[in-house]
Amino acid sequence: MSDAATPDLSPEATASHGASDRESLRGLRDDEIIALIAEGRRLRRAALLELIDRASNNPRLVPELARLAADPRLREDRLFHLISMAWVAIIGLLSIETPTSRALAEEAFEQLDARDQGLLLDYLHVEQLHDAHPPLH
Repeated sequence: MSDAATPDLSPEATASHGASDRESLRGLRDDEIIALIAEGRRLRRAALLELIDRASNNPRLVPELARLAADPRLREDRLFHLISMAWVAIIGLLSIETPTSRALAEEAFEQLDARDQGLLLDYLHVEQLHDAHPPLH
């Protein structure tokens, strides 16, 4: 992690977590990446990181990332003790740093239950989500 408060979503930081998985996903179309995440397939974590990278360069993918961030299945899909796939998607939206991506992050955040909202704010070391500016790389 580049910062104690937020995960580093860069390919370098995720190298120990399936770099070959990320590389294998690079040849997939955007809709295939989205399907892997939505269907909860084995490569869903790597696929989500790939989608965040792609969305940072392609505004058309930001609403798709937001849709996934709000998906109840991703809220329940925990990568670690507290960190859900939805958290990663929300942090990814914040890190893209456009008005649209940040507004969509806020909308997805509002769909988390109160406990999860508080835990995510603690994780990001902020009192309000709009104060979080996690790095993309």
